[in-house]
Amino acid sequence: MRKSVIGLTAASAILALSACGNETGQTETKSEAKYTAEITMTEYGIPHITAADYASLGYGEGYVAARDHLCNIAHVVLRAKGELAQTFGAGANNSNLLSDYAVRGLGMPAKYAPGFAKQPDDVKDTLTGYAAGFNAYLGEYKTSGDNSHWCSGEDWVTKLTPLDMFARARFITDTLPRVGGGLYAAKPPQGDSAAVDNETLHAAAEAINQKGFGSNGWAIGRDLSENGGGMLLANPHYPWFGSNRFWEKHLTIPGKIDAYGVSLIGIPGVTLGFNKDVAWSHTVSNSQRIVIYRLTLSPDDPMSYIYEGETRKLEAREFSIPVKGEDGNVSDMPATIYYSLHGPLIALPGMAWSENAAFAVRDANRDNDSSYAQWFDMSRADSMDSFKAAHERWNAIPWVNTIATSRDGQAAYIDNSSVGHLSDTAIAAWQAAYDAGGPIKAAYDRSNLVILDGSKADNNFIEDGSPLKGTVPYAERPQITRSDYVFNSNDSYWLSSPTAPLTGFSPLYGPTGTERSLRTRQNIMHLEDAAARGEDGKWSITEIQDQILSNKSLAATLFLPELIEVCNANDSIDSSACDALKGYDGHLNIDSKGAVLFREWVFAYNGFARQAGKSPFTAPFRTDNPVNTPNGLGDREIALTALEAAIGTLNTALIPLDAALGDVQVAMRSEHRVPMHGGFWREGVANLIDQRPNDTTGPYPTGTPYQTQSGLSDKGYLVSGGTSFIMTLEFTGDGPNAEAFLTYGQSGTPANDNYSNQTKLFSEKKWRKIYFKPEDVKANAVEAFTLEGN
Repeated sequence: MRKSVIGLTAASAILALSACGNETGQTETKSEAKYTAEITMTEYGIPHITAADYASLGYGEGYVAARDHLCNIAHVVLRAKGELAQTFGAGANNSNLLSDYAVRGLGMPAKYAPGFAKQPDDVKDTLTGYAAGFNAYLGEYKTSGDNSHWCSGEDWVTKLTPLDMFARARFITDTLPRVGGGLYAAKPPQGDSAAVDNETLHAAAEAINQKGFGSNGWAIGRDLSENGGGMLLANPHYPWFGSNRFWEKHLTIPGKIDAYGVSLIGIPGVTLGFNKDVAWSHTVSNSQRIVIYRLTLSPDDPMSYIYEGETRKLEAREFSIPVKGEDGNVSDMPATIYYSLHGPLIALPGMAWSENAAFAVRDANRDNDSSYAQWFDMSRADSMDSFKAAHERWNAIPWVNTIATSRDGQAAYIDNSSVGHLSDTAIAAWQAAYDAGGPIKAAYDRSNLVILDGSKADNNFIEDGSPLKGTVPYAERPQITRSDYVFNSNDSYWLSSPTAPLTGFSPLYGPTGTERSLRTRQNIMHLEDAAARGEDGKWSITEIQDQILSNKSLAATLFLPELIEVCNANDSIDSSACDALKGYDGHLNIDSKGAVLFREWVFAYNGFARQAGKSPFTAPFRTDNPVNTPNGLGDREIALTALEAAIGTLNTALIPLDAALGDVQVAMRSEHRVPMHGGFWREGVANLIDQRPNDTTGPYPTGTPYQTQSGLSDKGYLVSGGTSFIMTLEFTGDGPNAEAFLTYGQSGTPANDNYSNQTKLFSEKKWRKIYFKPEDVKANAVEAFTLEGN
């Protein structure tokens, strides 16, 4: 069989050609091959995969994805199956054990087979082919002598099945599998209390709201587009390490699908991207996918609760968790999770199981087997109408907003995240409790948690025929289509179009008429900046790029002038600090001197203000001016104390007070320090760059932290999250034109050039071209081969 191989190294040519054989190494003829895919690689390791059927398309993707992320894919499948503790032990702070407790206690493994059986044939074929492609690469790798992957030689890296691939995709749908600490801590008051510290409980509360995941998304309509077609900024903020990285691809079956974009590692298909007719991105929704039910316990038995005047027994579901000990032996740890009719019991800060009350949760996504099928249909839409029809048909996007644009210049926002369908009676009762103040209001204002009375049937989810049982119908979800622009930066739907605010939806979709984050406000300022659009008043793709990476800090706009006054007015402050602040340009670019001092100050100032129970601002929030309020330096005495603390931190760290950001904020790619622009959430910058944990055992840069809220360590600010796949796109008369960065690189293997080359591009703000047209792909190919196998 002939191969067309372009620009391959000797090693990669062997890998490409060996994919023709079956798993026994025997060569097959073309007629015997079950899967056939044509792979063309363009610069930066981007695969363009073409096949005649979905199984072969999945095979090609699974093979090439494993080549880049063998370990991460294998690891996240273990997480989805509840096998982390069995494989790696209980983990630091019992992290593996708590994850497995949630997965097994919620019965997730039992959901995978029936969920897979419900999938359309093209989805099943894709998952089947993907698993086979992964296995083909794994077989070659194990016999190649190569040891470049960080999991080389580990016995937990094994062949995967189609069900494993569905498990990986299905696992990310539910909220509660990420809340293991809260579920584990829910133990009867008369028994032994669960050994879960406050930090773990707070982490569980944050996981409910997907804290640590965010994004910006802009859709520009025909009125503000230089070419008259729609435009898109996709800017998800996700981890740079572990299994929640994006992987880029271009997938084609002639006449059926031609989609370009990304998905999380190990999930086939395009979940964020474009085709010739539509382009879309996602942002984590401010909606509440779970509802907390306060259970009134029987006065005679804290293992029973009152429902509609009757006493019901809590159900104790017993199971076991295999855990590897320090001696390497695996033993089963018995475990129990407690259930009410609403769902499992949970403990969160201020919500402990007492003699009188307990708290249960209902996850709107607990029966959601259709998210993956919906993304499949979205990627094949040929108009904005058919794109929306995919949302309406499945109504199953789990926890993100959709921001989309189309070839004909429509700009659409849909909060299609899955939330519980509450009756008007339930909403009215909750609203009355909220208005009365107390813990119901505090839980919503502080953590966006909706707490309902679990003793009343009126508060149950309405199961009225929505495609996903018990969730809000598509027509009642927040959405708007405009010809100017829509956007989202993780606040609620309210200001998705600042000129046409949305209101009147279920409180589960988040608050309206409330203070927005600094990042949301900065995004609106970017979008409303007429000067940024040039003389014609319309966006070009370059102007969008310049705006999103301008790295302007709203915190600096709001606080810096008065902070300089505070500095100048106090002789106790070293004049060099005042000079550094005067020289700070209010941006978070690599060459922004004074940015480090201001960052340390803004974190200290907000922390001290919170501890004192004071607002950091002078002027309060106003609903009639949500973009410009609140503002002003709220307390100059606290500001001075914070400045002294910031100076002390930098002196301890031996960092000059006028240090440029790029001297301290870096992305570690192997041993190389790449200077990095962008800012943290407190700084109110659109281009969010921050620090996230690693959810695998793979390589991860660490330093010794100083005692600050900013994450400063002896190695500086080590970037491990934030802007990930950032893409700008315009629809032109000649089709979609797009440029992007995958900021951490396509490959997870440090020895691979594609591990770090895009990080350097991003550092220098040198956008790379996306190749979509067949002639452009062919002209820019650096590697091409035919992949066949069984």
